[in-house]
Amino acid sequence: MNIALSPNHPLRTDPLKPWPYEVTVWYRKPGSRKLIHCRRLFVKARGTAAALRAGIRLAREQGSIPYDGKRVIPSRPTSARPFDLQDRIGIPA
Repeated sequence: MNIALSPNHPLRTDPLKPWPYEVTVWYRKPGSRKLIHCRRLFVKARGTAAALRAGIRLAREQGSIPYDGKRVIPSRPTSARPFDLQDRIGIPA
């Protein structure tokens, strides 16, 4: 595993365990190829590849979003990382 995880992280012993991932998805204007906006989505998946697929699927289900007065559509996921044990979900920093 090339991801920096805690020494006692559950994914070190069972890499295919369902785990929450943070996926970065880039958005573009319709008819354009230029990526202009990114957004982080949170999914539960069994591995990085499955998290990327689930992230773009979730972004497409949510549809287009407003950005800078225009509607933008999801284009591609660029990264996915599993939550580590020190990551806090739903708690302000």
